Amino acid sequence: MNASRPRCGSARRPRARPAGGFALVIVLWVLAALTVVAVSIAATVQSNSQSVKLLRERLRAERAFLTTGSRLKVIGATSIALPYSYLSGRGQVFLDGRVSRVSADETLVLQDGRGLLSLEQPADAAWQRFLVHCGATTDEAQRLQDTLADYVDADSLRRLHGAERDDYRDTPLPPPRNAGLLSREELWRVLGWPEFRGRWEAAGCNDDVITGEADEFNPNTAPLEVLLAHGWDELQARALIDARRAGLPLQSGGLLDLGNGPNVMLRGGSLVGDRIRVRHWMAPLEWALQYELQFTPSEPGGPWRMLEVRVVRSAPQRPQPSGASDFPPLDFVATQQDSARLNAVPTSPIGR
Repeated sequence: MNASRPRCGSARRPRARPAGGFALVIVLWVLAALTVVAVSIAATVQSNSQSVKLLRERLRAERAFLTTGSRLKVIGATSIALPYSYLSGRGQVFLDGRVSRVSADETLVLQDGRGLLSLEQPADAAWQRFLVHCGATTDEAQRLQDTLADYVDADSLRRLHGAERDDYRDTPLPPPRNAGLLSREELWRVLGWPEFRGRWEAAGCNDDVITGEADEFNPNTAPLEVLLAHGWDELQARALIDARRAGLPLQSGGLLDLGNGPNVMLRGGSLVGDRIRVRHWMAPLEWALQYELQFTPSEPGGPWRMLEVRVVRSAPQRPQPSGASDFPPLDFVATQQDSARLNAVPTSPIGR
């Protein structure tokens, strides 16, 4: 009878569930968000750092291009011409396509325009051999040679395989200017040449031609392909290039007697001209600055002109070849022998 009954006030309450699971999920979400923010910040910092590095390299390259280019202009404008170089009181630079070291990561390649094929003289016999080397058939080479000759000459007379104004009417090409090409890119405005462009560029033929009129050919600075186009035997041509880059001294008017053949020696009478092609590299960059430098001391506009300025892709910096030369340093002092040559009667084509 006295059995205890549960009191109303002492009824059991439901046990509360632990909140630890929800807290863990929240912490994980916060950590994930912080990770995303940290990665984003790190990527931004890395991107900015890379941009700053590239900008620094570019500014360094531009400063080097301006500094070395100015020194080259002064050397060329105050020089006498030799068979394969300019010589001045500020140093000697070689114009036969060899590498010139300016510093550990800066190089120049200088090419005399007289050692290349002039785009204003396509009727020359060397042109047909050169076009065949570039991938044209014999008949195609004749057509390309004639259409280019008709494009650059001043008259309206059509060559056998050439083209004048009437031949351009039904094509997307503008009519010929009947004047010398202003740049190598103008080649692709000549009838028949756009279809040949792929083979021309694949063979690297753009590097072996130059705008402007060359009054004479200088075998002393010509690359292999141009020597072959002028009728040289390949063995003789390679021997001449190896000899001149080895720095062999001039003897009896020539560098090396290569036997019976066209222009078989480096001849003292063949001198570099007043127009050179410059290619300027800096090691960290994937591009190079290329332009043509013409010395015009007696013409309006100053002692030199820069033509066809362009940026070209360059291969990764490779070890410099053994035939490389050193660009004259800022503190260059001419030897007594060079000083005597500079005081002799000028032989430079510059300012004639």
